[in-house]
Amino acid sequence: MASIFKRFSKEKAVSDAEVIDIPVNDGKKKIPLKVWLIIAGVVLVIALIIGIVIFVTARKNDGARYAEKLSEHLGVSLYSAGADAGLDMNAAPVCTYLADAEEDFDAICESQKMTEVGGVTVPQWAIFCFADNNGKLDQINYYDYTLLKKHTTGVKTDGYILLTDIVNGMHREEALEIVGIDPYCISYFSSGTRQYKFKYCYKDDTTKDMMAYTITLLFDVNDNVAAVIDKQNNFVADYMTVQ
Repeated sequence: MASIFKRFSKEKAVSDAEVIDIPVNDGKKKIPLKVWLIIAGVVLVIALIIGIVIFVTARKNDGARYAEKLSEHLGVSLYSAGADAGLDMNAAPVCTYLADAEEDFDAICESQKMTEVGGVTVPQWAIFCFADNNGKLDQINYYDYTLLKKHTTGVKTDGYILLTDIVNGMHREEALEIVGIDPYCISYFSSGTRQYKFKYCYKDDTTKDMMAYTITLLFDVNDNVAAVIDKQNNFVADYMTVQ
């Protein structure tokens, strides 16, 4: 009997030994935590630099910001206003198509980056400046041509934009939120008023025809709504007549 128990004990000891995990050195060295922290820091710095470059590049091409900054110098000598706003003003546009976009402008600033509208390459944005009889900046018209890249009739929407909730006296930010699309043109006047124009289009569910509209919002010196104009753009007539 003693021998049987001895054999059983021996077998159990061997069985237990088989399931014991013995750490094995595979020859690979572990990277210290300090090294990982250095790598993470380098990656973070690179990402930060890339982010700053993208941000600065975007700001350099931000026509809306330039127009807003230029509007702070309304009433000042035209070219002095451009210099104060950090803009290079030209008497004639580099892109010849812009010469016919506005009439009787006195200076223009246009984006160096290009977009395509109706198969034609034009600047992404342009700022048209108008002076009074004394050569002082009197009006600014800023256009965002990137909004016409997909549809020359304007931004594509799901349907008609209802404007009944926009009333006189409503603040600009609230009115813009109701419209819900970016303005195609922003005009600044020396009187302190400003005007926003929107162009949009949509496919009518019933007729399946493409419909196009232009919205005009006029704001007073207190940045409140002074007028709302909703006009259908009969663009089809241009296709069916000879100019």
